[in-house]
Amino acid sequence: MGRVEKSGGAAGAGGAGESLPLKEPLLSLNYVWSSFFLFSGKQPPLPDGTVVESGTTTSFEDAVKLTGFGRFHYLLMLVSGVSIMAAIMEMIDIGYVLSAASCDLDMTQGNKGTLGAITYIGIICSAHMWGVLADTTGRRRIMVLALLADVVVSVGASLSPNFAVLVVLRFLNGV
Repeated sequence: MGRVEKSGGAAGAGGAGESLPLKEPLLSLNYVWSSFFLFSGKQPPLPDGTVVESGTTTSFEDAVKLTGFGRFHYLLMLVSGVSIMAAIMEMIDIGYVLSAASCDLDMTQGNKGTLGAITYIGIICSAHMWGVLADTTGRRRIMVLALLADVVVSVGASLSPNFAVLVVLRFLNGV
């Protein structure tokens, strides 16, 4: 169990310099490193070479400064950027598909509107669920599972034989 110092605020309860107990470590670089890269071993060195001993007291600002910004963060932004780009493209591609699909599936204007909106309805219905799952089971695991499920549902939607199946799969695509 570690401790963290509050660096600001009024004197008294929770005032400056007061040390608060932590139930879990504030930041475990070894966990972050090994869970993202599936790397088991020693944690990577901090950017300035500083070693932080377990059980020491540090401020939040110092912890952020010691963590630094490096190759891991650039890779994380790249993976997140490509993932969000794929998700956005999946949401807006129905506009391009509607012209061909309307003839094949004999869709009315109302059906086209439903098909355009159903993905967003799926997003609205499931956004909080994905947030809670990511916070409780790990963001990497949920992101990988969601992207794999998105691929399966997208392939299924591209092969859908009728309008009803396409609507259900587009809803699941939003989920």
